[in-house]
Amino acid sequence: MKSILYLSYDGMTDPLGQSQVLPYIINLTKENYNFHLVSFEKPDRYTENHSLIEKICLENNIQWYPLRYNKKPPFLSTIFDFYKMKKLAKELHIKHGFSLIHCRSYISSLVGLKFKDCMVFLFYLI
Repeated sequence: MKSILYLSYDGMTDPLGQSQVLPYIINLTKENYNFHLVSFEKPDRYTENHSLIEKICLENNIQWYPLRYNKKPPFLSTIFDFYKMKKLAKELHIKHGFSLIHCRSYISSLVGLKFKDCMVFLFYLI
């Protein structure tokens, strides 16, 4: 079973995460892929929808690692989020040895570039 790290700066508790990202990953888990999903969640949406997303992930054998999205102060908060994602991705890769990294968004792709020498990764830029 191939282990894949999916990095998303979009939240799974956001409509886009629920309508695009999760269905995509769920279909691939049926093809014997093991996903570890890192996403950034807006606090209000996370509070409202996290139990639904946790249930979906549990039912489909997806390991979900939600991180808190920051928006203040502008620009610096994005740099802070980048470092949080990079740190978690490194820890997860050391533990699970991913064969592929899928990056959704520019911020996630910057994190993925840090792993270019140790694995194959896929860019998905919108």
